[in-house]
Amino acid sequence: MAFSIDDILPTPAVPTIATTSPTCTADGFSELTNYDATLTYTFTPAGPLVDATGLITGMTIGTSYTVTASMQHVQADSAHLVMQKDN
Repeated sequence: MAFSIDDILPTPAVPTIATTSPTCTADGFSELTNYDATLTYTFTPAGPLVDATGLITGMTIGTSYTVTASMQHVQADSAHLVMQKDN
């Protein structure tokens, strides 16, 4: 019986989060600047989602989130984000 062992899967990059504060004329937003469509992004606690451009939606002000990138059972280190209200 012959078999082969697949190569080791690469570890995804740690998610990089950038936040733009709101202005008088535009809403603020957060995004994954190193978004990769081949990865799955998981938030703890659950709620936020990442769209096809890396834009994060569904966060609640005052909540601290951890986001993890994974691919086929390989997981990156986590990034942390706190959604805060500007004064």
